[in-house]
Amino acid sequence: MPSFEIDTPQLVIEPSGSLQVGISNSANQARTCRLEIASEDAEAAGWIAISPWQERNLQPNERSEITLSLTLPPGATAGPRRFRLLAVEVSNPDEDVARSPDFRFEVPGSGGGGKLPLWPFIAAGVAALLLVIGVGSYLFWPAGTAQVPGLSGLTLAAAEARLEAEDLAVGQVDRRESGSAVPGTVLAQDPGEGAELAPGSEVALTVATEPARAEVPNLVGLSQDRARNVLRDRGLRMGGTATRESGRVAPGTVLAQDPGEGAELALGSAVSLTVATEPARAGVPNLVGLSQDRARDVLRDRGLRMGGTATRESGSVAPGTVLAQNPGEGVELAPGSAVALTVATEPARAEVPNLVGLSQDKARNVLRDRGLRMGGTATRESGSVAPGTVLAQNPGEGAEVAPGSAVVLTVATEPARAEVPNLVGLSQDRARNVLRDRGLRMGGTATRESGSVAPGTVLAQNPGEGAELAPGSAVAVVLAAAPRVTVDEDCIRHNPGNIAAKQIGGRWKIVDGSHWMMDFGTDADSAKKVLAVLKAYGADRICYVSRPQPPMMYILNGDSAPSATAATRQRLAAAGLGREDCIGFDPATLDLESGGAGVTLVSDRSRMIRFRNMDEAKKAMLVIRKHGFTRQCFVGRPNPEFKYFLR
Repeated sequence: MPSFEIDTPQLVIEPSGSLQVGISNSANQARTCRLEIASEDAEAAGWIAISPWQERNLQPNERSEITLSLTLPPGATAGPRRFRLLAVEVSNPDEDVARSPDFRFEVPGSGGGGKLPLWPFIAAGVAALLLVIGVGSYLFWPAGTAQVPGLSGLTLAAAEARLEAEDLAVGQVDRRESGSAVPGTVLAQDPGEGAELAPGSEVALTVATEPARAEVPNLVGLSQDRARNVLRDRGLRMGGTATRESGRVAPGTVLAQDPGEGAELALGSAVSLTVATEPARAGVPNLVGLSQDRARDVLRDRGLRMGGTATRESGSVAPGTVLAQNPGEGVELAPGSAVALTVATEPARAEVPNLVGLSQDKARNVLRDRGLRMGGTATRESGSVAPGTVLAQNPGEGAEVAPGSAVVLTVATEPARAEVPNLVGLSQDRARNVLRDRGLRMGGTATRESGSVAPGTVLAQNPGEGAELAPGSAVAVVLAAAPRVTVDEDCIRHNPGNIAAKQIGGRWKIVDGSHWMMDFGTDADSAKKVLAVLKAYGADRICYVSRPQPPMMYILNGDSAPSATAATRQRLAAAGLGREDCIGFDPATLDLESGGAGVTLVSDRSRMIRFRNMDEAKKAMLVIRKHGFTRQCFVGRPNPEFKYFLR
């Protein structure tokens, strides 16, 4: 059912004329209405102007009047034309459209600019009639009498002239309202036509006057009895009534009227009404898992409404998602009944501070101040820090956990001789920390190209694992260097300072000046989130693997891959995006699996991306390794509108 209703007291518009049309929002929430002219004759549609607005927001049950004005261009082809007025709901233009009946107008012919006025012909006819009657009376009527002529339909002045021609006079003149005769014309006479009177006698006349008019009030939203009383108070009456089921208003409420508000009618005229009837019982739908706004729309479509809402913290679904409802699915309610919802809110979170380097007691106090607590503690020998100093923590700095959560610590103990640990497979930073915790240090470093592990991974060490050294001794390492990767990248540049999310033709797009880059349809939320990501990372190009319909896309800033920092997180938070939706992976474990009609990129046996062929998949692996990507991020899962990678 359309959100808007169109009402008009008339459907014919005169050339260079106008008429009033009422637009009402019959939905139970605010809607944005856009007015359009529809006609099979595109040229004629351009002759119709809409004022004072063509697009505006209407509140529930709000009614607004607009004016349709017709202006004919010179040389317009004569003949009848038709058009319709469309009231389109902007957020759902394909399905939510109200259509008026056909409006009609006539384009006149070019001969003399239109129809000739009738009064010259009427006047000539009256004069000829008077002449004939005068001659007849002279030839055939007896002297000394005058025959009363017929005066019905003549103006008072014409009737007086007609009587004077017969040597008679106008007597008493009475007035009577008439909706069918032209005001000022004769309705009746006494004596009647054909009576014979003495010359100079008077003939009484009854002359038509315009009947009193009453303006039709707005009856929409009133009860049927109340509408009847309002019409009676205006000197009007209620005509025929039609019914229409509605779960949004009480039964008997007026939904529409004809003629509409503001039309002027003769006293005693009828106004037809359409009144609401109670629909069949409404079954409660399943709302769990829907967003709060979507649940409200589903209830409205069933003739129900959303009642009170409670909230409950949840980390498993998006904030605003319905977690529970009362009554439950399948319960039958009277139309207009309320269904209470429980919706998800983001749980309160505490950020884990950096405890490494603090004493165990100091770490306990810092955690307490953050609403956290110290969990179990492990020990590890270290010759580089004082015993009791925190060497490691889990979770690490910056992790967000529920209040009251525990943080496990690893604290230093004094070592004896330092045994060289196994460093092969560790990153350079991790190897340095492990050596430091053993009271050792990293010595000289050499590099060797390797395509099997991530750059910076330890490939060899000297001395090897198990050797015992004095605290402070050095261990030399050989680090993996990334093999030289050459890949032909397909990127489209844009100006990061000029991009914006805009609604164009009812569709949300990200544009760079006058050029659009991505189309999100009606999904404004995803368009704004993607814009926030591009700006947060200063991306100046969007790159693809195998267009069109690329299975993989990524963003770059110059030739550099983006990485999450405190600054990017702050910019994303300022844009309202919150935490990014990312999945980490180890580039060293990437592999390709063939099967079915394509090739899948996997990491630790987790499926990441499906490609059409092996060439696409291999190119994707080269891109990932070239830029050192370790995380894939999404906007709008489970069916993400946009994907990107971070180092």
